[in-house]
Amino acid sequence: MLLLSESDVRALVGYRDIGRAADALIPALREWASGQAAALPRVHLEYPPGRGYWDGLFLRMLPAVSPSLGTAGFRVYGAVHTTRSETLLKGRQAAPVGRPELILLYETGRMDLLALISDHWLHVIRTAAPTALAIRSLAPAGAQTVALYGAGRHARGQVSAACVERPVRRVQVFSPSASNREALCREMEQEFQVDFAPVATPEEAARGAQVVLLATNSREPVVRQEWLEQDVLVTSIQPGEISADLVQTARCVVVESKSQALYDDPPREPFASLLKRGALRESELLSLTDVIPVPGASPQGRPDRSVFVSSGSGVWDLAIGTWLYRLALERGMGQELKYLD
Repeated sequence: MLLLSESDVRALVGYRDIGRAADALIPALREWASGQAAALPRVHLEYPPGRGYWDGLFLRMLPAVSPSLGTAGFRVYGAVHTTRSETLLKGRQAAPVGRPELILLYETGRMDLLALISDHWLHVIRTAAPTALAIRSLAPAGAQTVALYGAGRHARGQVSAACVERPVRRVQVFSPSASNREALCREMEQEFQVDFAPVATPEEAARGAQVVLLATNSREPVVRQEWLEQDVLVTSIQPGEISADLVQTARCVVVESKSQALYDDPPREPFASLLKRGALRESELLSLTDVIPVPGASPQGRPDRSVFVSSGSGVWDLAIGTWLYRLALERGMGQELKYLD
């Protein structure tokens, strides 16, 4: 078994590898869409039952099998959340006290354990890769202005996806913390040699943007549709941060998995509420594989206002974990461990 530590993973992949990570996803996504791969929706266990996600502990797992990759595996992670009632009233997600994240990778011939992979940094790349595919397929080809909401690790990954997929010249960054948005701008401007501008209001961030990236910890909508350009792609990775009216008025709403978006645990907003009141049907949503161009096929028309909502999938974890494992073998990275005598 190969152990890939956090430092190994960071040495193997960085922000500029997100496009290659996106390429590695495509065969597994198409295999899954055709019914040839298997995956379960996110398995969610919380304690105390019914409230552990907000005020207690939880454990989650996303398993998948891909015959074409020759691998099976799962991502597993847990956390302890501490919540005060006033935090819930503000609609904010409780901050995790601790969150170990791992991918276990098996080969499908004999189900031997191939690798144990640290998935903290890799999760940034894995979460950005589907966004890169959405940008590649749905964003205006010449998009130069990007709005970014959020200033954490995933915000950095999401904006990197835009920078590798489009000729970005300016990124307008809003976060409630001025110091956080300024720190992100300094770091990412150096990484991509693009103008990163911290802005004081959420409306200012959206002004003139052709790609709007939501990567916050808010469980309430952070952008209003009247702020947006007509020809725009809006992406979201956090439940609740995108508004119901934006979902309902978009010409194209794309999700990674319809079942995960509509029936997640805890419920994923705004989809859960829209579905409950009959304002949304599953047939109105597209899957990511529906919009990824097929080589050799005639180009499809691109809708002028699109939404992509990323909910996570074991297929993503398996594809990216397998890609990283093979990259590590090529470069002689990691530590071989013997776990059976």
